[in-house]
Amino acid sequence: MKRIRGFLRWNSFVQDPEFTQTTVELARAFRENNIEDTDISIITVLIAYPKWYPDSDFWTYVKRKVQNQMREDKKTFFVFDSSTEGFSTIYGEPYFDVLYKMAKDYKIDPRRIFFTSSNMKDHDNIMRYNMEHKIETSINVFTYLNFEQMIFGTAGQTEVDLNQNEDFDTIVERRIQTAVKRTKHKYHHPQFSKVGLSLSRVNRPHRTFSAMEIFNSEHFKDMYVSHGSLKKMNLDYYLTEMPFPNSGVTYQQLKNFKKHLPLIVDTEDFKTNHATALHSDLNDQTLFQIVNETFVNDWQGTSLFYSEKTFRSVYHMQPFVIWGQPGINKRMVDYGYKLYDDWFDLSFDDIKNPVKRWRALWKEVRKQIDHIRSMDNVKEQKRWKFKNETVLKHNFRTLLEGKYTRETFKNGDRVRSYIYDVKEDSKGYQVFLSRTHPNFLSKLFFQEVPEIYEGVITVKSVARDPGSRAKISVFTEDSTIDPVGACVGMRGSRVQTIVNELHG
Repeated sequence: MKRIRGFLRWNSFVQDPEFTQTTVELARAFRENNIEDTDISIITVLIAYPKWYPDSDFWTYVKRKVQNQMREDKKTFFVFDSSTEGFSTIYGEPYFDVLYKMAKDYKIDPRRIFFTSSNMKDHDNIMRYNMEHKIETSINVFTYLNFEQMIFGTAGQTEVDLNQNEDFDTIVERRIQTAVKRTKHKYHHPQFSKVGLSLSRVNRPHRTFSAMEIFNSEHFKDMYVSHGSLKKMNLDYYLTEMPFPNSGVTYQQLKNFKKHLPLIVDTEDFKTNHATALHSDLNDQTLFQIVNETFVNDWQGTSLFYSEKTFRSVYHMQPFVIWGQPGINKRMVDYGYKLYDDWFDLSFDDIKNPVKRWRALWKEVRKQIDHIRSMDNVKEQKRWKFKNETVLKHNFRTLLEGKYTRETFKNGDRVRSYIYDVKEDSKGYQVFLSRTHPNFLSKLFFQEVPEIYEGVITVKSVARDPGSRAKISVFTEDSTIDPVGACVGMRGSRVQTIVNELHG
């Protein structure tokens, strides 16, 4: 699959991203639907939220040559990438309206338009939309947990030390040992340490509401709570937006809370997107976390969105409850995760009213704080955090597999892989294969590039983030040979063969 670049004139509505996880996920989607992606070309626009707005005719910023290619070439697809957001496409952002209008105005086959999102309800939403508008030829909708992958950025990889020579079990076991060790050294008795963690980055009304209720509680002393400053002119807005209506919160209460802001525990910068920051020290110093998700409104069941905040807690092997949309805690099982119901009673999760749902959640959290404080010693408190390692390890492994298990195979498929180890046990010999090992990439070049096979060109080093990107360093002492050009091949023929084998 080839991604077309440089097709977009500058505008403030959509962007031509240098890299997007959607490209990787989309290639997988093609394969799962038995679509041969070798000759497919895609153009990807990333929504520049919040500057994008529905009335913007962003297609006018696409170069005429690419417009013609979209209309004429049946193997060229358009990807409208909203994978970092989870807005309702029924009651929120009218993305479907925009894409169908684009298809009509510019005579583009809707079947060659993809809409990608992290709203896990968008498959249901497109079917509902098509039925209501009597649409027979549908655009394609593809959803995935984008932030599940983001958490394993540079910081995550460094900390976890994802050695491709190791199997997942080894990595998971090392991670739990690290978490236990750090908690042992950094968590102390609640008299000296905090029990729970509640972080806010962007000041949203529902986060202000929850932070204020924690602040006004006697259990505030047991929590690390972060929240940025509030402007006086915004107080009315916070009172009228979800979930404040009918909450009993008064202007005076909000004004008094404002005087004590900001609440700083991790950063003084509440504007910059710290999506890949890990906050490791804070997680290690506490026993549980309240995850303040992006939305508390599910727009009548048309939105379900998980951000990096949820997966960051999974990464840290720390039990948590999510302050978010109704059902968001229990729905994690739909994506392979186990529930944290050994630590918390999750019955609050089903409550539709956000105010009542928060207060039931906070009541359960206070109950667990009291339970922890009643324990005889700090060792017992730490055991509470890790009392079900099976769940913690399972969820971390699920997160890990979400990052690296990207391929699907059918019976009878011929699969190339790298043999990195052979072990003998009581049952015979075990052969360990890998398609993510860095040496797998170098061996593919060894097979595809005669100059490497013959020793004229030497592979010096390989760096690879499986399913995302890869780099290879090559060298030759023969001044008549271009080592990079030899690896790329005529019109990219050699490197494209390797890209196809690696599925992107």
